[in-house]
Amino acid sequence: MNSIQFGIKRRPKSLRVVVVVVLVLVVAAAVVVVAAVVVVVVVVVVVVTAVVTVPTEAAAYFGNRAVVKAVPLYV
Repeated sequence: MNSIQFGIKRRPKSLRVVVVVVLVLVVAAAVVVVAAVVVVVVVVVVVVTAVVTVPTEAAAYFGNRAVVKAVPLYV
């Protein structure tokens, strides 16, 4: 009976370890996904900002109307 009781007592501990490991992996995966999304959003915002502002500033500096007309094509 002792071996059966020991087995019963030991199983929840191993289950807890498995659950904790799975939760840690899920949280780590979620953190990686969120970080990747944040990086993608930042890159998109920087690229869009650069594409929109650089031709506009160039047009304002050089007075080129063709550049101003080309801005909506990038957006």
